[in-house]
Parts: sequence; structure tokens; C-alpha cells
Amino acid sequence: MTAVASTDLQIRIERSGVEIIVTIGLEPGITRKDISLTLIDPQALRFSCEYPKKGARTRQAQRTLTRVIFLPEKVTDDGASALIRNGDLEIRLKTAIGSPERNIPVGKEIGTFDTAMDEHQADPPGS
Repeated sequence: MTAVASTDLQIRIERSGVEIIVTIGLEPGITRKDISLTLIDPQALRFSCEYPKKGARTRQAQRTLTRVIFLPEKVTDDGASALIRNGDLEIRLKTAIGSPERNIPVGKEIGTFDTAMDEHQADPPGS
């Protein structure tokens, strides 16, 4: 397992069978709608997040965080998945020969208060 220390993010990278698992500790309040993941290279994953600053009352008071995470092996986005589980973003990527740049969708949150809210509040049409 590889740990990457950052003042903003706690990132863990581990291998499990034929998968590379990247786990990112998120600040409270970050939801899947705030996150963008892009496999920019067979060995590089871009994590971007835009979310309100603590105590912010306006949309302009957003915090933007972007990190490129270098992976220990080449991976592919085929079968890639990402979900939020108890405040951690877990990204699973299959090891393989690389593919062109593609976005990775973030699935529903699991084990958080927001999950219950998401299930009872549908997204408005067109969102």
C-alpha cells in the first residue's frame, strides 16, 4: 500500500488482485456531484472537486481542489468504478494496458446521512 500525504487530502493506493484501489479521504459535506475523476494517462488519475468553503453563504465562495494521482501500474477505465463510502472516495481501476482519456462517473454515496436524503429527493428534470 502507498500513502500520499497532503495538507488537503489523505490518499491511499493499494493493489487487490487485478485492481488498483485509490481511496481519498473527503472533507465533510463533499458529495458525488462535487467530484470529477479523469484517467488522463494509463498511470495518472486526475481528481477535481469544487465545493463550498466552510461557513460560505454564496456560490462564489467555492473551494476548488485538483490533484493528479500517479498510479504504480498501468490501468484501464474499462470496468472502473467510484463511490463514496463513509466519507472516503473509493476508486477501483483494473490493471491493464492504458486507454485514451475518459471520465469515471461517481456512484451513489453509501453510509452517510446524504444517502437517505438523495433517495428521497430526486434530481430536478434536466439536471
